Amino acid sequence: MESYFHSPDVLTQSAFITVLRAGDLKAAPDYRVERSVSPGHDLLLCISGRGYIRIHGTEFPVGPGQLGWIDGAHPHTHWAEPSDPWELLWLRLDGGPLSAIASLLRAAENPVFEFHRPREAQRTVRRILGRFRLPEPPSDAVLNVDVADLVKHIFLSRHGVSQSRRPWQAETTPVVARALEQMAVYYHRAWSIGDLARLSGLSVPQFFRRFHAATGLTPMQWLRRQRMSHAQRRLIESNDSVKEIAEQVGYLDPFHFSRDFKRWTGLAPSHFREREGVRPRSV
Repeated sequence: MESYFHSPDVLTQSAFITVLRAGDLKAAPDYRVERSVSPGHDLLLCISGRGYIRIHGTEFPVGPGQLGWIDGAHPHTHWAEPSDPWELLWLRLDGGPLSAIASLLRAAENPVFEFHRPREAQRTVRRILGRFRLPEPPSDAVLNVDVADLVKHIFLSRHGVSQSRRPWQAETTPVVARALEQMAVYYHRAWSIGDLARLSGLSVPQFFRRFHAATGLTPMQWLRRQRMSHAQRRLIESNDSVKEIAEQVGYLDPFHFSRDFKRWTGLAPSHFREREGVRPRSV
């Protein structure tokens, strides 16, 4: 068993995702940990054998190539399968945007992630462990980069997207792939959920559930994100008026566009242009 402790300062934890603890554990058959609360989030990457985690009263099995995500803010338990106890590479993380990342991944509802390329995830965690074996304390900035690499693998495992594929080509969501592709290309159209459900050959409730499971967003949230990305590009790269850009990205009402844009970016379209150093078009 390897176990390392690290104590980053408060400022570092506000700036980076930090590693509080890290280790390599070959569990005994009776291995079991039960806590009311603990700092940060524990990520348990199973190398071999099997085990279980329990969160919010629900039990989840974890096997080779899978990672269990435990939010320490809630009561939790994890234990080894006595007949085939697991070996774990594990990290305790805290700070930065970690809680928001856990929410985006829906880790509370579905805390087990299965990697498409488990060896890459293992290499990343072993790289982190290697930094703790060095004589000098590890750099929090470097650890943050390593953790970001692991988070990338976790996101790809959840959404089924390889780095060479576009989001709407996700292997785990073929049933909504056509709707995603059409919205990505024709984002300016006045899509309804009924239109998108018909493209997918599903009822509206079925489409809505499957779309949300695949992307973590509702169809209209996904479309709005697509439109806002194009609007930001048009505001910076073109000299078109806000009204014209609103129409280009699918808004008939420029007031509605400006309201959505501010909600999305925190700035009105005109202020966004000013911040980016773009001069408004003279009339």
